[in-house]
Order: sequence, then C-alpha cells, then structure tokens
Amino acid sequence: MRLFIEDKLEKLLNQNVTRIDFAKKLQDIINKYNNASKENPNFDGFYGDNSAGAYFEDLIDFSKKLRDEEERHIRENLTPDELELFDLIRQTNKNLTKKEEQLVKLAAKDLLKRLKEEKDKLLVTDWYKDEVAKLTVLKFVKQELN
Repeated sequence: MRLFIEDKLEKLLNQNVTRIDFAKKLQDIINKYNNASKENPNFDGFYGDNSAGAYFEDLIDFSKKLRDEEERHIRENLTPDELELFDLIRQTNKNLTKKEEQLVKLAAKDLLKRLKEEKDKLLVTDWYKDEVAKLTVLKFVKQELN
C-alpha cells in the first residue's frame, strides 16, 4: 500500500509543485511507524499491535486525501495546469475572499492561455536553467498578472 501511495504522490507532485505538504505528511506517517517499531521489540508490523493498525488507518486516510487532491481541479473548475498556477499565485495570500479567489482563478486561466500563446518566444529549451530566460518569463508573468 505504501508503494502505491508513494507512486500516486509522485505523480501528483509532478503535476503540481505546491503539493509538497503531502510528501511531508506521508514522511511523518512513515516516521511514526518506524519509531513505533523501534520502541516495541515485539512489534510485528501487522495487526498484532495497535501502532500497526494506526499506521494502516493513517495510510488509508492519507490515500483518501490524495484522491481528494487529485480531483480538486474539478471542484475548482480548473484544468490541472490552471490549478497549479492558481495554487502558486494563492501562496502569497491564502486568506482570500470568494470574490478574490474567483479573480485569482481567472488570472490563472488567462496566464496559462497567454503562456501557451507566447511559449515559442518565452519557453526556449531549458529556459528555467538560464538566468536571462528565467527573468524574461518572470517579467512576462508579472506583466500578465498586473
């Protein structure tokens, strides 16, 4: 189950970098399990110990949260790419009103559309590795969001 969850999490992180908190939460669950097995020499890692049962329940709860996150773009009425931009923009202020949130969603949609229109000019190969290209993209994004 752990491997399945790790694989699913990796895919979600590749789609949206703002999901890093999910990776931290999974690591906390794993650390908690490992600590329980070190503290109890009779720990069998399965159903013979309450810690193992709690670990399994934690993994099930975590997988449900991953499923919710995977479907969040639908609830937000955004594509996965638009959701990532929305999340990145929203990171600066998480306490938005509903109206402000709608404006940020529109901004994310418009920004993605404009980035796709201008990708040949802006997004040269490995643009994120070149400082000049990165600054050009950053300037474009700031102008579009302004």
